[in-house]
Amino acid sequence: MRAKGTMTVENEEESFNLSFELEYKNDDSLLLRLYGPFGISAGILQLTRDSFQLFNAIDNRLIIASLHDKAFETLLHFSADFSTIQKIFFDENLNEVTSKNIELSNENDEIFLASRMNNGTEKFWFNTEEQTIERYQKLNPSNEPMFEKKLKRFSSINEKRFPYWIRSSFPKENRMITISYSDVELNVFVLCSFTIPKSAEIIRR
Repeated sequence: MRAKGTMTVENEEESFNLSFELEYKNDDSLLLRLYGPFGISAGILQLTRDSFQLFNAIDNRLIIASLHDKAFETLLHFSADFSTIQKIFFDENLNEVTSKNIELSNENDEIFLASRMNNGTEKFWFNTEEQTIERYQKLNPSNEPMFEKKLKRFSSINEKRFPYWIRSSFPKENRMITISYSDVELNVFVLCSFTIPKSAEIIRR
């Protein structure tokens, strides 16, 4: 997958926007080129399921570390694994949803699919006409919301319905991330790699 768009990050103290170019392949590699105002390069973030590389273009510095390292949490300002990053940028996989032990539920006149597990509950609001999931919520065992996602502006790409607008909320951190895609290509070859400047300072953690 290759895509372009904007990302808005909001919390109680601040709100900022970045433009991005994204490459994603094999469900285990992701590359984000980030741009600030006027298209100025802010940095490059490369993720795998186990590690990340962050190149800060302003400081000409590359950080290489485990995805479980505190540096990654500091970068995001909240704890996240690779699957959480996937949820922020992509829609829910219908095949994965239907493979779960799900049941039809009704709360406050809202009908949704629920998958109840020992570590909490997942809820999926399904649009039968569009054949898409328009809302997702993850609750902990105490039934407190941990993560919520809303999806809009679905469009057909290669016979797949894809959301061009995704808003993810993290209630505990009071943080919200909105992805708005302007261009999306599916099933295209991407490298998910970048060239490190020879002059860059490299920090391994």
